[in-house]
Amino acid sequence: MESQLDQQHELRGILERVQKRTVDIAEIVQSSLRQREDELKRREIEMAKLERDMLEDETIQIELEEKKLTEEERKLQSRKDVLLKLKQTQNEEINRLREQRQNAIANNQKDEARLRQEERNAKESLAMTKKKLEQENERRSAQNRLIEVEL
Repeated sequence: MESQLDQQHELRGILERVQKRTVDIAEIVQSSLRQREDELKRREIEMAKLERDMLEDETIQIELEEKKLTEEERKLQSRKDVLLKLKQTQNEEINRLREQRQNAIANNQKDEARLRQEERNAKESLAMTKKKLEQENERRSAQNRLIEVEL
């Protein structure tokens, strides 16, 4: 009986040690799990911070690109406006020169018509003067013949 009691006592000691070790292992496992969870949370926080930083950097880069594009669009619009103004000025100059050329052509045609009329008038006047001179010459010739006949 005593040996059974010793055995029971020994088994109780072993059982207590096993239970204590189980409790110790459970505490170690829980501690390890907590550390693992803490590490995961820390990594998650770091990753979230890195993601935010990257998003902020990308946002800044996008804003810079948008500003550059806006500035370039403004410059292009300015160039376009200048070119349109230049084109308009050139078209106005072309139209003015066309009108000036048409006016010069019209004036030249008027001058040509006036000069032709003056030439016709001069020819008519010359023809009339020639005719008068011929008539005068005929009359003088007739008078000279009369005078010769009378003499």
